[in-house]
Amino acid sequence: MSKRLVDIDDDLLEEVTVADEVEPALVREQRVGVEVVRLASEGLTNQLIAERLSLSPHTIARHLANARAKLGAANRAEAAAKLEEMQV
Repeated sequence: MSKRLVDIDDDLLEEVTVADEVEPALVREQRVGVEVVRLASEGLTNQLIAERLSLSPHTIARHLANARAKLGAANRAEAAAKLEEMQV
């Protein structure tokens, strides 16, 4: 695992691992994916979800495809149902 110094403020540097910086990004990505599936379950189109979340329709389509793959769902309705079962 690589490490590097990060400037915290003018007088303090902190050594962090790459994982320390990557994990929050992964968690944020998962939260967005869950929100996209929830909005899709409400009947919103990719375009409307994109507008609501300030993302592109292509990004929304990728989030939905990734969620379907992870959940083993054939379509967005099934993905939403499985997500609901998990109580996420």
